[in-house]
Amino acid sequence: MTLEYLQWDSEFFNRKIGRIIYNEPEEKNLKNFIKKAKSEHYQLLYVFSPENLYISESILAEFSGKLVDRKVLYFQNLMNERQEHDLDMVIEYPETEISEDLQSLAYLSGAHSRFFFR
Repeated sequence: MTLEYLQWDSEFFNRKIGRIIYNEPEEKNLKNFIKKAKSEHYQLLYVFSPENLYISESILAEFSGKLVDRKVLYFQNLMNERQEHDLDMVIEYPETEISEDLQSLAYLSGAHSRFFFR
C-alpha cells in the first residue's frame, strides 16, 4: 500500500490531497494508513484498488468516505483477419488543403470530448 502526495490537485484546490493505492485485502491496514494520512494533515484522499478488492461500507462510514467511481472496461474486437492485414497499407491524404467536410468532421468529433468547453 502506498500514499502519494498529489501536488497539482493540492495546489489547485488549496488542500493537502493524496492518493492511496490499496492493494492488500487486510482492511485493518487500510484503516491505519488513512489514520496516518490524517495525522499528516491530508484533507482529501483518493483510494484506488484493484477490481476484485472493495472497501467496506463500515470503513467508508468511519472516515466519511464515498464511492464515486467504479472503472469498467468493455472490449470488442472489430477486426477480422482480412482487415488486420489491410492495416499495413497507409493511404496518403490526396489533397493539399483540408476540405470543409474534413474540418467539420474533426470539429464534430470533439463535441463530446471531456476537453470541450462552451
